[in-house]
Amino acid sequence: MRTIPAFATAVCLFCSADALMAESNTPRSSADRPTPRAETSSEVSFSGNDGRHEVNGDVLEVRQGRLSVNGEYYGTVKSDSMIRYTVRGGQKKLTVDGKPRPLRK
Repeated sequence: MRTIPAFATAVCLFCSADALMAESNTPRSSADRPTPRAETSSEVSFSGNDGRHEVNGDVLEVRQGRLSVNGEYYGTVKSDSMIRYTVRGGQKKLTVDGKPRPLRK
């Protein structure tokens, strides 16, 4: 049986570890690359009756027929109005009875 000096073994182990580390950080195909995150989306639809709804941290509120988003007034609504608030990625959209109400930034 032949004995390998400890120094030679340690050098070989470090060389192998470095080669493995370099190889593991390099994607081999598109399947190995991280996939981009899907765009998040949230939506709430409700009638114009008094109430409060939260969507992704935004607060929609109807009080006595007055619609507000995050405390800002966005006009009046009827008790049978259909209010829809959509958040997709960074885009926000408010509609009342199918008609857009532009949001202030």
